[in-house]
Amino acid sequence: MYNIIIADDEKNIREGILELIAWEEIGCRVCGAMRNGEQVLKYLEDENEEEIQLVITDIKMPVMDGIQLAGILHDRYPDVRAIILTAYNEFEYAQQAIKYGVADFVVKNEFLSELPKSVERVMQQWEKQKDSRTGDGEITFQRGGWCRVCACEIKLKNIGKYGRYEKNVEQLVKNAFQKQNATYMHVDNGLFFVIVETEEEDDTAQVRRHLEKFVSLAESFLELCIRVGCSSVVENKDCMTAGKKQAMRALSNVYSDEHPVIVYENDGEAVQYWLDDSDIDAYMRNLYGALRNGDSQEQERLEQEFFEYLKKGERSIEQCKSDVHAIVSYLLRKTRNAKSAEKIFVQENILEAVFGSRSKAGLWDCVKDTCASAAAVFTKSDLGQSFLVENINYIIQQDYKEKLSLKSISQKLFMNSSYISRIYKKETGMTVTDAINKYRMEKAKEILSTRKYKVYEVGEMVGIEEPSYFTHVFMKYEGYSPSEYMNRMERR
Repeated sequence: MYNIIIADDEKNIREGILELIAWEEIGCRVCGAMRNGEQVLKYLEDENEEEIQLVITDIKMPVMDGIQLAGILHDRYPDVRAIILTAYNEFEYAQQAIKYGVADFVVKNEFLSELPKSVERVMQQWEKQKDSRTGDGEITFQRGGWCRVCACEIKLKNIGKYGRYEKNVEQLVKNAFQKQNATYMHVDNGLFFVIVETEEEDDTAQVRRHLEKFVSLAESFLELCIRVGCSSVVENKDCMTAGKKQAMRALSNVYSDEHPVIVYENDGEAVQYWLDDSDIDAYMRNLYGALRNGDSQEQERLEQEFFEYLKKGERSIEQCKSDVHAIVSYLLRKTRNAKSAEKIFVQENILEAVFGSRSKAGLWDCVKDTCASAAAVFTKSDLGQSFLVENINYIIQQDYKEKLSLKSISQKLFMNSSYISRIYKKETGMTVTDAINKYRMEKAKEILSTRKYKVYEVGEMVGIEEPSYFTHVFMKYEGYSPSEYMNRMERR
């Protein structure tokens, strides 16, 4: 019997799938019917006796939709297949799920006839892939009743090599665990498992040393960067359920290639949020500013700050992906007008790399690669004004109605006024005071053109309370008085 879960936010659809399809006749048992993807994940994370092989999910659901669910299944539960239920007009949207290895798509209106066929096809594929991953389809345990499961991720840039050297990797596993019976299991491109037999109470430090030896051998002889998440000791019968879950969770917390091995420890602590929306927004602006201004020291400091955030391990891999996706997307938007941006970023497929990362180290690679690419874009492109000048202009546009000066702007930016003045004059050819007054006069002309306000009222509306000074400034930049400007507009 294959165990399946159904996820759909519409009660009638859930009940229809449950009751109108003869599941036992096609060798399946429905273990749960959920309203959204989050409930599915909670079920999978709990220690259930059933090992789930298939999730049938609607594409659009509240809390967590089918696309998001498919992505997490792909990362954390690679043996669980997904079938997406979709409407005709959702097929373009559904294509996003293809990169997550979704097994099939079924149109909702045809689920009675098509879903059973789809399930049978997917389960046949699952059996074939299971056999190819485990050789003869079985793990042979030679001693004891205990083992550890190791989830191993190949660094993104090394995946091509892994395809050529897979047999060598399998041999390295045997070399690293000469005294233990170790089974190598290929899962998909860039991910494999190693099942290591052990005692009920083994030496965790020794296990770590063996794994670090394996990682070192792979790097030395095959030039492969491998990250490893290792489960706690589990019973052999639970190796591909509880053991695999623990291994994937441990792998997700590998934050650096300098520390490539994490052994699972279930400390029961709740996930803590290090960044809220305002924090991440401020971080992105500061990072962009450092990249735009070519400030390599500030860039390095901000990158290190994010590295420390990942290192804390207080945020799940999915939450970290969300933050990294926000950072990468922000930098992509900021560089979209640069001539060299498309060449640098599109070829890297950086967003796909974010979604495909199984470890925090993989996400860290994405951040570093994006920053390096963005720095190259700003170096090569002619984007014009620096981030500092952009900030000054932004403040002028927002606060021109207030008492605004070089001093007040420098206070807002927490920078020396002389430095600001020098940089602004160098890049724009005008002083900050000129920029303030020029912008005010442009706004004043817009208001004067309406002929709804007196001259002194217009002056107050653009931040100049003294009428005579407003007239003086207007004449300096326009060549005639505000009253004459209104007369000219009337004669047109």
